[in-house]
Amino acid sequence: MHYILSAAIRGAIPFIIMSIFSWIMKLQHIDDYSIKSTFITGLIITAVAATSVIYDVKS
Repeated sequence: MHYILSAAIRGAIPFIIMSIFSWIMKLQHIDDYSIKSTFITGLIITAVAATSVIYDVKS
């Protein structure tokens, strides 16, 4: 259970930050392509950060 919580926290932080960046870009009327690419980059960072928990598992 500890690893699941750790993965959720590690994944949530970059997701929230990149979502806020995308939201700010939308408020500034930046083109949709840049907003979508920023958000998708955030999803990729989220996946990588969340799966980095596997390096903490002791065998």
